Amino acid sequence: MNYRIWFDVEANSAREAFEKLGPVGGSYGSNIEINPFTVEEEGIVLELARTSLADGEVYDYIAEELDIADETLKELQEKIDRKMLTPA
Repeated sequence: MNYRIWFDVEANSAREAFEKLGPVGGSYGSNIEINPFTVEEEGIVLELARTSLADGEVYDYIAEELDIADETLKELQEKIDRKMLTPA
């Protein structure tokens, strides 16, 4: 299983960010993923997902169209709810 861990580090480059994180951040050149969303945009996307999954018809449509098991989609819905309740 792969885990994504996000760190907020003020730096002028990826190299500098890795240096500030030290061993916990891995080494520069590691397989990193850049979050394309600003904090505000991420909040909007999560709110869109949360309100969409709260609507029964939309929930069923998403589950059917993406062929997602109900328990998997329910877990995702709970993660989104927890994330939305966690202060930044």
